[in-house]
Amino acid sequence: WRRRGSLYRSSSPTMLAALLLLHGACRGTPPPIGRRAVVAAIPALAASPWLARPGGASASVPAVPMELLAAAGKDALPDSLLPGWERLQSVDIGARTFEAVERQYPVNFVAYLARCLVNWEPVTRRWWVQRQAEAAAFAAAEGVPSSTPFGSMERAREEQYRASAYRSLIASVLLGLEQFLGPRGSEQLLSLLRSRYAAAPAQPDRLRALAQLFSLLDRTSQPTDAISALLGEADAGRVTVVDLEGEIAGVGAAGIAVTFERPPGKTGRPAVARAVTRPAGRWRAVRLLDGGEGYAQGEVVEITVPPPAGAPVSFEPPRLSATVKNGTVSQIRLISPGRGYPEQAGALELVLSPPAAAATGGEATGSSGRSARAELIPEYTLASIEVTDGGQGYIATEPPAVSLRRLPPSAAADEDDDGGWSAAAALGGVSVIATVEARRPTVLPAADLARLQARLDSRPASGTGGLSLDRGMTVELLPPALTPVRASPRDPFSLPLRLLPDAFGTPAAAPVERQTPLSAGDAARIFLSGGLCGSAAHTALVPIDVVKTRLQSDPGRYAGPIDCVQTLSREEGLSAFTQGLAATTVGYALAGSLSFGLVEIFGRAVRGAAGPGNALLFSVPLLVLATIMATAFVACAVCPFEAVRVVAVRTGGSSADALRAVLARGGPGALFEALPANVLKEVPFVVAKFITFDRASAALLAAFPDVADASLSGTLSLVAGAVAGLAAVIASHPADVVFTKSNKDGGTLASAIAEVREAPELLLQGLGPRLFFGALLVALQFYLYTQLRGILGVSKADLTLVWDALTVLKT
Repeated sequence: WRRRGSLYRSSSPTMLAALLLLHGACRGTPPPIGRRAVVAAIPALAASPWLARPGGASASVPAVPMELLAAAGKDALPDSLLPGWERLQSVDIGARTFEAVERQYPVNFVAYLARCLVNWEPVTRRWWVQRQAEAAAFAAAEGVPSSTPFGSMERAREEQYRASAYRSLIASVLLGLEQFLGPRGSEQLLSLLRSRYAAAPAQPDRLRALAQLFSLLDRTSQPTDAISALLGEADAGRVTVVDLEGEIAGVGAAGIAVTFERPPGKTGRPAVARAVTRPAGRWRAVRLLDGGEGYAQGEVVEITVPPPAGAPVSFEPPRLSATVKNGTVSQIRLISPGRGYPEQAGALELVLSPPAAAATGGEATGSSGRSARAELIPEYTLASIEVTDGGQGYIATEPPAVSLRRLPPSAAADEDDDGGWSAAAALGGVSVIATVEARRPTVLPAADLARLQARLDSRPASGTGGLSLDRGMTVELLPPALTPVRASPRDPFSLPLRLLPDAFGTPAAAPVERQTPLSAGDAARIFLSGGLCGSAAHTALVPIDVVKTRLQSDPGRYAGPIDCVQTLSREEGLSAFTQGLAATTVGYALAGSLSFGLVEIFGRAVRGAAGPGNALLFSVPLLVLATIMATAFVACAVCPFEAVRVVAVRTGGSSADALRAVLARGGPGALFEALPANVLKEVPFVVAKFITFDRASAALLAAFPDVADASLSGTLSLVAGAVAGLAAVIASHPADVVFTKSNKDGGTLASAIAEVREAPELLLQGLGPRLFFGALLVALQFYLYTQLRGILGVSKADLTLVWDALTVLKT
């Protein structure tokens, strides 16, 4: 750095700030300069070779790192520095493509995603803030109430501009969704949105908004598991209470295991609970501890059950029976469980009579005998379920399923393997309901829900939906308490609203776009395209123009166009139809070059001077202004050539002879004698031509979106050009008649007007051929013009950038 002191001395502060920005971006640290310096340095950095993209159609589109844009904060940056601009030539925005996207992503989803991006994405918010500032420029002057006609008109223009910007943003989101088509496209999109905008902790509103957004998809495209995970994380629900509807009896000492369904998502923690049991006051089973020895076959074994202390009146002892086999008690059956043992919480040992032989003298039998031993197993009732850990991550509106399972017997088994009476716990017949408590309200009050439904139903005609756009830096989203619901875990989610297809807005016909700066080379190719198309179209139609001119200059000589063609062929030969060819070819090469080229130049200039708001709302008047400015130059440039052409056609001589005749008549000034009439003719012709072509093209695109495809663009130019030609001829025909008559020998503008005034029917002379001529001429002009601009790489698609609003998700 010290050795390159000259670099430091020669560099501007802006470029030095750009170097610091680049250094910070490489290291991943914020730049050590102020925000204003960041804003001033980013354009210089974008124009530097450090960030140039290698090749491709987007090579001239600067790619400014997101870190640098974030460093600029809320300061406005040029739209050209936002990431996501792509050349229209390389993007498919045809109707078929948008229809394919809308089949998977409905318009409500696209529009609501646009709203989310305005609220969450710094790049989109910066773009929206700039549009809001431009819309605010339409506001009425200070002190003028909005209730006045002027104030209400300005307010309407402000809302119209804001609505246009919002609808263009929806189309830009629609353009970006093309990369998320397919079976897993919605899951991938949700994952990117989740990681970029809701990854930080404690963002339940964004998580819920994402769940609302993706619940707008249909069953086939909806990632239900991911939506469940979003709602679970947003609610962070905990199980607080588990209610039992009914009683579960017949429970053994081993108890019941309580299991909760896992919360959705990977970060949740399942709840934990324990079953609380109490003695039922009766016996569940009998367990034989020792069968004894010395019992005779068929001997009746007496079983005594000790009564409980302080037996209640309802006390009833259990009834049991013993079976002797091979000298031992092989089985004890519990015939009746008894009742009235409320405090009995453990096993109760029974008293069994000894073998009869042992009681009367066991020596006789040769066996001393031994009494059998057994105990009663008490029955328990499930009293309640106690939650020991509520877990985390449950959806408040979808309590988890609770399953109850009898635990297997322990070492001290409470099952009677010998087959006694057993009260089986009917675990499936009792309803177990868990209550989940979220960290914030998850249900929208009925009154608020009704008001929201009314707003969505009464959406404005501007196509912006029922939610507000006028919220400064953000736009309105659905309330967080509006929770998506579903009938069962197998069903898709939906919002508890009745949504019309355009509840949140509709996309514009085209995404957000801007024109690239016009270089000298681009301008030269546009002028060349205009010159070639003008010269070629007029030269091809010279025979028709000869007939039209003869009909206007000698109105009484010919009965009509057909008679004129026959007379010229008979008297002057086929060469008569090429009269004025040289002047036409050269003159209209110059005229076409200036006409098309200057309309492009002046159109950009007046739109830039008017500002984006006026350029949108007053596009037609601004185009008229640019066309008039261009036509003034065109009329002056083409006037000498048109004067020579008219004289050549009228006299039947060559263009050179006609030029000498005009100069001999009045010198060089004679070439411009008809300039006023030419201006009167060219201005309405050119203005009507360009305005009608612009409107006709827009109407055709709206009615037949498929004509936007490259294979049909020529058809669009021909049809719209023919309509524009008819309109241009009708608008300029009176002036054309006056111009033709003013170019007669000794003719002037005043004499031509006087002649027409005396015979108004002269204004209709040659209208039929000229309508045919004008429709063919303008159709050929615009067809050739659009084709030549495409060949030379300066078509509208080459010079227009469209914004993919979802590019930020991949950066």
